[in-house]
Amino acid sequence: TATVPSGLPGRDKVRQSVIKGADRYLTTLKAQPYGMPYAPADNLYDWGSNHQILHNAVVIATAYDISGAAKYRDGAVQSMDYVFGRNALNMSYVTGYGEVAAHNQHSRWYARQLDPSLPAPPDGTLAGGPNSSIQDPFAQGKLQGCVGQFCYIDDIQSWSTNEHTINWNSALTRMASFVADQE
Repeated sequence: TATVPSGLPGRDKVRQSVIKGADRYLTTLKAQPYGMPYAPADNLYDWGSNHQILHNAVVIATAYDISGAAKYRDGAVQSMDYVFGRNALNMSYVTGYGEVAAHNQHSRWYARQLDPSLPAPPDGTLAGGPNSSIQDPFAQGKLQGCVGQFCYIDDIQSWSTNEHTINWNSALTRMASFVADQE
């Protein structure tokens, strides 16, 4: 309802809440060394942190759609930089994009790392990203004591850091479309 003209009551209030949320995310983005709209408490990254970054970027992009203010466009575009490699690991979390990119995401469909007769994840697939809780045994064995963005491993066995999901990739799709629409 925020971006589509309608006669629904409360539309202006919804639009203002989007702008207010986007302003909060821009403040976070500006304070982060890697320029992303995500700053977990105590540097403890959540499961699927990359999708959280992208969902926050969707709010910023929507604020641009509502207001046309360049600061929202710029913040939304900048948020994508983190996912594509401007991060502590200097790697793209999107398969097939970037000089160093994730390619062994956890999947039951794309399991080339375990069986060369199976396909690899297709280009454009988003990995979950850093997860400070490293719930899976593989990550626990490799990442014990990791901090923040370093709690990630590109291995098919690391379902807690390297899983891909449709809802995470939907945010990537929305943001890729937004960026493609910018001049």
